[in-house]
Amino acid sequence: MNMNHITNMERFYVYELVNLYGTVEKVGETKNIEKRMRDHFTNKPDGKGKGAFFGRQDLAINIVADFETKKEAFQFQLELQREYGMTTDIDHSIAIGKAHVESGHLESLRTKEHQSIAGAVSANKLRTCEYCGKENIKQVTLNRWHGPSICKNNLNNHVGI
Repeated sequence: MNMNHITNMERFYVYELVNLYGTVEKVGETKNIEKRMRDHFTNKPDGKGKGAFFGRQDLAINIVADFETKKEAFQFQLELQREYGMTTDIDHSIAIGKAHVESGHLESLRTKEHQSIAGAVSANKLRTCEYCGKENIKQVTLNRWHGPSICKNNLNNHVGI
């Protein structure tokens, strides 16, 4: 039985950044640990800022778990953030949303001009199918040819090959 397509599947990791005193300062989720650590600890490639932990040398990474899907990893990340009494990523997103409403910025995002620009950018953004791992797919192709009803069935049908 050929299992190559199963062993080459992408994994999603939940990690902690722990300081020298053993305090967890960050819980996150990523599919690329090396890139995520560079993002946290170095200057941004565009020169527009530094990572949240730029210059810190007192933190160690602890990979807590890995998952087959981003959804599973994200749910576990939220559980750990709650367990440690941290603001969860969802709480953070809600706070940002409220700030946009209060500042009036949300109304500017609702203009037809902004929506047409944002839609064009989103439609052309290349994505990866979480079910079969195919990369560089436009959204319209992802919607039509990929997803749980197509890719999962294809993977299940090909396991015995």
